Amino acid sequence: GDDPVDPAPDQAAPKVRHCCGRKKTGCILGAERWQKGKPGLVIEGLMGYAYLLSIGAETCFNVGATMGANMSDYQAEKLIAFGEPVYLLYDNDPAGQKGVFGIDGKPGAVHKLNRQIPLYLPKWPEREDGSVKDDPDQLTLDELDQMRKQTPLYIIPSARKRPVFTGTAYK
Repeated sequence: GDDPVDPAPDQAAPKVRHCCGRKKTGCILGAERWQKGKPGLVIEGLMGYAYLLSIGAETCFNVGATMGANMSDYQAEKLIAFGEPVYLLYDNDPAGQKGVFGIDGKPGAVHKLNRQIPLYLPKWPEREDGSVKDDPDQLTLDELDQMRKQTPLYIIPSARKRPVFTGTAYK
């Protein structure tokens, strides 16, 4: 319906369906706040976006959320047109990995952005128990700064050699 948030009783959490009557694939949450000269930090969702703003991530990044793990062509074009480097930090889970690398021949975000703008895929830091963090709202400002400083530029050698997610593994 017209409700932007669907309670989704079969889901663990409500899903945002649209924002102010606009399809979520037609915008990047936070893009209106971006400043030239700062790299983008693009994540999936509203809650991670709000958390990153609350810890001061805007001091070193233009923070934006695609409102899901699937970057639309419009969102990719908006990032390319803005022209600043992008750190792509979708959730460290199967949906996030599909959004980053694609699945079954459908291109992911890296294929839409690669060689168009400087693209970085940060490595998720570990927790104290040795497990790997998997969501932006688990990160500290210091971890974000370390990611920014330590992440190498990501380049796909050629379109023919891109990894393909088969549902269980990348080949």
